This record gives sequence, C-alpha cells and structure tokens, in this order.
Amino acid sequence: MRNRFLYRSLLSALILSMAVISTSCGSLDQSLSRITTVTSSETSDVPSETTKSSTEDSYAALEDITRSYMDTLVSGDLASVCEKYGYKQNEVLQPASDLDDLVFSILFQSSTYNVVSVITSDHSNYSVNVDLSFPDLASCFDTVLADREFMMKASRDWVFALKNKEDGETQKEKMLDYAFKEALGRVRVGEFTDKKVYSGFFKFHKNPDEYICEGFPEFVRILGTGDYIIRFAYVDILEEYDILNRCVKYFVSNGEITEEEANTILSEKLDKISQSMTSET
Repeated sequence: MRNRFLYRSLLSALILSMAVISTSCGSLDQSLSRITTVTSSETSDVPSETTKSSTEDSYAALEDITRSYMDTLVSGDLASVCEKYGYKQNEVLQPASDLDDLVFSILFQSSTYNVVSVITSDHSNYSVNVDLSFPDLASCFDTVLADREFMMKASRDWVFALKNKEDGETQKEKMLDYAFKEALGRVRVGEFTDKKVYSGFFKFHKNPDEYICEGFPEFVRILGTGDYIIRFAYVDILEEYDILNRCVKYFVSNGEITEEEANTILSEKLDKISQSMTSET
C-alpha cells in the first residue's frame, strides 16, 4: 500500500510539473509574439535611411531642373526662353514697341529668383514653388515722368507744338517714348532697383527615369499677357495736364514762352479734359 501510494504521488507530481511547463512555454510564446508585433508597428512609420535619401535626391533633382529653366529665363535671351519653355515668341512677348527685344532682355536680366520649396502628395506629381523679383517698371516710368529736369528736355517739342496751335500728338508720343527708354535705362544700370515679387509653380510628373515639366509659372509670360507695357506706358489726359503744368513754368522762367502762352496751353488742355469727362457721362 505504501508503495502504491508513493507511486501515485510521484505520478501526480510528474503530471503537474508537465502541465506547469506546458503553460509556461505557451505564455512565453505569446509574450514574444506580442513584443514582435509592437516593435514592427512602432517602426513601420519611421522612414528608413534609404527612403529619406531617395526623397532628398528627388527634391534636389527637381530643384536643379527648375533652376535650369529659371537661369534661361533670367538670361533675357528671348529665343532661348522660347526654345526652353516651348512657347511661341508672341506668347512670351506681345509686340508693343520697336524696343520689344530690348525690353525683354533688360527686365529679365535685372530679375532674380528663389526656388522656395518642392511639394508632392504622391511622389509622382510635384510642384516647385518659385519667387521672381521683377523690376517695377511701372513705378520707374512714373518716377521719370515726375523728374522735372528730365521732363523739361523730353517735353520741349510737345510744348512748342501746342504753343504753335498744333495738336501735338506726334510730339507727345515721342516724349513718352523718350521717357520709356529712360525708365528702361535706369533699370538696366541699377539706378532704379524697386522690384515686385511674383510667385508661381513649375509642375512636374515623374516617369521611371525622368521628370517631365507639365506647367510653368505665369510670370514667364508676364510681358506676353494683358498688354503689360501698354498698361503703364499710356498717359491719360489728366496726367498730360499735370506734365504740362510743371513744364511750361520752366519755359516761362527762361523766357522761351510768355506767361500768356503758358496759360493758353493749360486752358486749352483743361477744355479738352472737360470735353472728355462730358463725353464719358
């Protein structure tokens, strides 16, 4: 009996120990599984060094391509710009005067640019943001018109045509052309440095081995849309009076015209202003 009891006790102890070992192994396996799963989840959202390097290389390549376009634009070479961007000349520069090519080269050669950022949501289509600092030619033109010393010379033929009872339109156009050239000259030599900043986007699509440019900023065609030059190179009749009012005083002071002649010129211009305002209403 004692031996049978001892045998049963030993057998029970053996079965119990095997159960404990089985349970412990199962718990360890589950714990390892949980640890592996958590570690995988935590690291899946962290970009690998390879992914980060690939993205940086892509952005650097896009910035370089964008600079190649912008370097061509600020070269001021109209033919090169048209070839690079695939535009026709009249899309880039609307004919406005006999100075067209000169206007394009002076303004864009006096421009600077900054590649701001590369943007993408799917790593297939990209936008590259660029700022262009472009000469404020309109403001420069106004500065020239307000330059008393310059305008004394520029307006001379116009004032004397009006003094002689001529319509003076041809002489006025020559004066404005002279002022426009002066404004361009001041921009070219850096005497006038005020700039306007235009922002835009280059659009790229990624093919397996290259980036295809599918869209350009509007400022590339700033001189080819909206009659850019005509908008500010036009002087209305009120501005004509203001120019005359300042200029005739000079010619009176040096004795080239009389006070009466000056008053007549201004009075006739006021009459035309009144007539134009009446016709508009």
